[in-house]
Amino acid sequence: MAGAVTRRSTIGASALVFAVACIGFIVLAYTRSIASDEGFYAMAAQRVAQGHMPYRDFFYPQAPLLPYLYGLLFALGSPSWQLARLCTALMSSLSALFLFRIGIRCSLSIPIALLGALLFFASTLTIIWFPTVKIFSSTSLFLLGSLYAISVADEKRDARYYLLSGLLLGLACGIRSYVIVCVVPFAIYMSSKETYRYGLWFLGGLALGLLPHAFFFLLDADRYLYNNLGYHLDRSTLPDHERVPQKLRTLGRLFGVLEDRETPGIQYGLLVLCSLGSLLALRKAVPKAALTSFLLACSIFVISLLPTPTWQQYFCLTVPFFILPIVVGLQTALEKKKTFVVVLLSFWTLSHCIAGGIEYYAHYTGKKRLPGPEKAALYPLALDSLGDRLDQKLAPGTTLFSLWPGHLFGTKLTPVLGMENQFWVRVPRSVDVTDRKYYHLMSPKQVRSLLKEQKLPFILSGRRNRYTPDALLQERGYSRFYQDPDVDISLWKRSDDS
Repeated sequence: MAGAVTRRSTIGASALVFAVACIGFIVLAYTRSIASDEGFYAMAAQRVAQGHMPYRDFFYPQAPLLPYLYGLLFALGSPSWQLARLCTALMSSLSALFLFRIGIRCSLSIPIALLGALLFFASTLTIIWFPTVKIFSSTSLFLLGSLYAISVADEKRDARYYLLSGLLLGLACGIRSYVIVCVVPFAIYMSSKETYRYGLWFLGGLALGLLPHAFFFLLDADRYLYNNLGYHLDRSTLPDHERVPQKLRTLGRLFGVLEDRETPGIQYGLLVLCSLGSLLALRKAVPKAALTSFLLACSIFVISLLPTPTWQQYFCLTVPFFILPIVVGLQTALEKKKTFVVVLLSFWTLSHCIAGGIEYYAHYTGKKRLPGPEKAALYPLALDSLGDRLDQKLAPGTTLFSLWPGHLFGTKLTPVLGMENQFWVRVPRSVDVTDRKYYHLMSPKQVRSLLKEQKLPFILSGRRNRYTPDALLQERGYSRFYQDPDVDISLWKRSDDS
């Protein structure tokens, strides 16, 4: 079997996987509705491309690297939803490619590795969350790249690959801080007598990858700690007795025990079960990369339960790492002619792909489009068109108040300071006015004050907006001067503005 995997065939199959994944993920990227958090991530990247810094110049409650990843792209080209989603699709495709290459190294079979890439693409959590401008595609890319690099290092005993593996893990932490727990599976990987001496190279690479965290901590430790830790300790409005039940309800929906419109059936639960079953069946014959992959999935799964509230989307990062043991187990079952195991895994694979195909078709045909007139423009092309119309109505650099920063992303307009994100509404009242100003956070009281005193020259608002309903704006002396033809959203101006 090993002889069948030649360098030429591997390169050809890799090109095929990447090309097909690009087509699939680009289709999803352009047909998947924009999630609310994407507006905050995209606006942060645009601000970085304009020369601003997270934490210091605007509130950004995440690790610091993602705005720079997209911001570099926006600095080279005009920012737009289509460009941002294209970048996400390419990173998701590279994740599929790394999973395929790791699969080859573990199974020594191109068809089996191709199956792994297919299972990744057919996973509902992948289809729903990997096309979004959020942390998932980039974090997965760096983690899979780190696992691939260390598997190559283990074979070649090349210190440079250990350094690269640590660096990529550090970069993943620069996007999602809590994946630092993945150090543990990698440490287990390198615990053998043959590899432990390369640990310093891995740690050196990890230190390099964590430099963005160190830089922003040294720049302003108070802002860095509040954005990355303090806010997350305060953001939940759930009472203490509801926090654990909320996590349990999320797990129930994730595993298909409770009904949920976003994650149909028990696909994820069967994925975890098959992954664990494959490891138990392989026992001592488990390749190190496959075992590490499973441990990475478990580490991410456990740490994803830490934030409150806990959402299903957090667990999409575990999908590629649960898949790898399955494809290795299938290859082993084929080699040992274990017919029952082969039939069982083949049946699960078929059902998994059918479920993913249904989900993909629903997005491609628009059957998962969000209801309601306010949601009609929440797609990349439609939002880019809305941005063009706003730029035509207002002069470049005009300050525009919008409760959702996604409406201003890609425009030449300036958001009100403190409104670059929608998370200010979750900040508890215990954070006083001075701290809110320091952390660049708006408050409901401040919004009402700005409206009452007419300090907002222009406002973008929907009819049923909680803080800026039509009746309140008219009462405060604002007049509507533009109604968008495609979505139920309006531009309002002060009575003294021409």
